[in-house]
Amino acid sequence: MAFVTFEKKNHGVKNKDLDEQHQQIFDAVNALYDAAMKQKDKKTLTKLFENLVTSTVSHFVAEEKLMQKYEYPRYATHKKEHDDLTKQITDMLNNFIKGNGVVAQTHLYFIKDWLYKHIVQSDLLYVDHIFYHSLDTSQHRDQ
Repeated sequence: MAFVTFEKKNHGVKNKDLDEQHQQIFDAVNALYDAAMKQKDKKTLTKLFENLVTSTVSHFVAEEKLMQKYEYPRYATHKKEHDDLTKQITDMLNNFIKGNGVVAQTHLYFIKDWLYKHIVQSDLLYVDHIFYHSLDTSQHRDQ
């Protein structure tokens, strides 16, 4: 069973690219979790942790561009959430690299909880605004 599960009906944002990016982030969390539970070597865990950070930051950039493009009124608040998480997971990664090579379960559960909370409480707020202000319906999933 996956540590985190992306479900379009609960987490989808009506944008194919952003939904795929969310899925990639969930996959990265699951890969890191699985490797940590199997006590993989530090090099493997570092690579997986870096992938999680990279996937997350890349997604944030894409999401923020859409918010700016469609003048999402809560952009500044949403961006701050992104900036805060980016700092937190980058700090976690750096501490992991400097430390003993063990991924703390508290970090994994923090990331899991943040993802679910952020998507449901923040991302889903922009869905209607961006969806209905967008002219490019090729990016929208079926309603």
